[in-house]
Amino acid sequence: MIAALVLGLLGLLGGISNPLSLLSAVIYLAAAIGLRRGIAWCGFGPALWTAAQVVLAIELVGHWKQLTATNLAAVVVSIFIYLPVAWIFYRAGRALVSAGSRRSFAAPWIALTALTLALGVTFLLVRPYVIPTGAMEDTILIGDHLLVPRFGTHIPSRGDIVVFPYPVDRTQTFVKRLIGMPADRIRIVNKEVYLNGRKLTEPYAYHKTGYIDSYRDNFPSDPNVRVDQRATMMLREHVENGEVVVPPNSYFVMGDNRDNSLDSRYWGFIPADELIGEPWIIYWSVDSPAVLLTGQPSAWASLGRIRWNRILTVIHGYPI
Repeated sequence: MIAALVLGLLGLLGGISNPLSLLSAVIYLAAAIGLRRGIAWCGFGPALWTAAQVVLAIELVGHWKQLTATNLAAVVVSIFIYLPVAWIFYRAGRALVSAGSRRSFAAPWIALTALTLALGVTFLLVRPYVIPTGAMEDTILIGDHLLVPRFGTHIPSRGDIVVFPYPVDRTQTFVKRLIGMPADRIRIVNKEVYLNGRKLTEPYAYHKTGYIDSYRDNFPSDPNVRVDQRATMMLREHVENGEVVVPPNSYFVMGDNRDNSLDSRYWGFIPADELIGEPWIIYWSVDSPAVLLTGQPSAWASLGRIRWNRILTVIHGYPI
């Protein structure tokens, strides 16, 4: 009972920054109450549900394109924490049965476990993602939690928002807007983007500085900052008549926060097969990046910073 109570309270604390933790909180608190009342299936049920979390974590990590420290930590936590917890709950259920406890309430726990595994299958097709930077402001904000369906055979279009591994550091995941398809010609003149000779109308783009940067806002040109070698190669091999020409099986992407976005201008093209998917919906949003990124402040301090108006907002591209 004590383990269930502690896990339930931890779930409540984590639920502010991650709503999925609230589900764990409810389950473990219900188990604590049931164990207190001597219901055996409030031991067996959480054991079954917790063991399902281990299967889910291993299954999800097995489908990532790269094994990161975060993914590896999820497996380690699942095996060395969840499995012992599941065993504790199972032993509690056995003890209550030996003491003559009722075996009622089996069906809800079995249904909950089946729902968890079904959710795991769903997450093989839809990936959760938390926005850590302001490069897509004000379309997508720091602290937005997104669901990202994987592309499969879907081909994105110009103006779509796409998710992909950061080419310079593949342990990071970036979200940008797709501007250029293969064979497209791109140039930027005084912050205005021209695609195949036509100036784009971009209601989604935001410029938060008033000055004109010689490279960022007049592109392609000689870099005035250090750029990745991929960008150097792009400027050397894929510029014709003052325009960047997107090569086959590649995309050119930019952030909507144009004056503060680390995008294709600084690290080159995205290979087509690197795209993960398009964000579908914002399922949670907290205006508390310090909690999300460092975990130092109390999660309860963010209660008043939940962006209720952004929850369940569907994300759309903009045809260009």
